[in-house]
Amino acid sequence: MESNAPQSVGRPPSDSQLADRRATVRYAVNVAVYLVGDTRVCLGLSENMSEGGLFIGTQCLLPISMQAAIEFTLPGAAQPVVIDAIVRWVRFLPPGMGIQFLSVPAEHMDSIRAFFASGAAKPCPL
Repeated sequence: MESNAPQSVGRPPSDSQLADRRATVRYAVNVAVYLVGDTRVCLGLSENMSEGGLFIGTQCLLPISMQAAIEFTLPGAAQPVVIDAIVRWVRFLPPGMGIQFLSVPAEHMDSIRAFFASGAAKPCPL
């Protein structure tokens, strides 16, 4: 019998591994995030975000390497941010996914950077 369970890398990368790979700072950002994959639509809550991606806490886990469109609205923003992204890792307890942004329209990246620069979100410690 074939399993439809999401793939797992075992554990998410350690803080030191992530610190070595991250090019930008993570910020504590809690917003509703919609993910639209090939066959599923998921809802989750972001826990942290950077210019390169975010972590979404959700019971709806997509397979690693699945591309998805994600949509979220930053606090105080009039328009939602819509970005093509890919699932990079999955955590089962508590459940969630590490998402990397693939292509970010310039106006959305400007909105993300302006939000971080406003001081509305605090940098996450490593």
